[in-house]
Parts: sequence; structure tokens; C-alpha cells
Amino acid sequence: TGKILKKLADRLLQHKRESDTLAYLGDHDFGLILENIPAESVVTKIAQRLLALTSEPIQLEDEEFTLITQISMCTNFETIESKDKTAAEVIETLFKQCKPVPVSTG
Repeated sequence: TGKILKKLADRLLQHKRESDTLAYLGDHDFGLILENIPAESVVTKIAQRLLALTSEPIQLEDEEFTLITQISMCTNFETIESKDKTAAEVIETLFKQCKPVPVSTG
């Protein structure tokens, strides 16, 4: 499982915007902070692109793995003090402040 998550993380890192922050939250969870977003519709498009990207099979040695992916987005966060916090800690704090909205490919 660790090798699959590493390949997925590499894929996400290759396709995220330079201004965004990706963090591994543990278990099978990743968080992505999107900055400089002009409208919520842009967040939806990015989430749909990431959902398609994570749905692509992952090749590991002689086996191919297809992941079941769920992406939720949260917007309108309160400002938090992020000094001395890791990216994962910041993302966990942000997700506690909102109710996630599921994103579909449709």
C-alpha cells in the first residue's frame, strides 16, 4: 500500500499548481490547499481534474491498481494561525472548520 500511495503522491505533485500545498494526512488521505482562486467554480474544475487523475490506474511492478477516489472541497475558511504548523496540521484544522461538499466528475 505504501508504494501505491507514493506513486499517487508523485502524480498529485506533478499536477498541482506551484502555489498549492499538498500534504499526506495519514491512512489513505491527502489534503490540498488551493491558493489564489478567483471563484468556487475554479475549485470544482480542479477537483474534477484531480478526481480523473487519481482514477487512472497505477502500475506497480507487474500489477495494475485502480483506486476508488473521493474528493471533497471546502471553501470560505476562517483565517488560522499557521506559524510553526506542518501543512498536514493546517489542512486538518481547515477541514474541521467546514462541511465538505462532495465533488463528482459530472
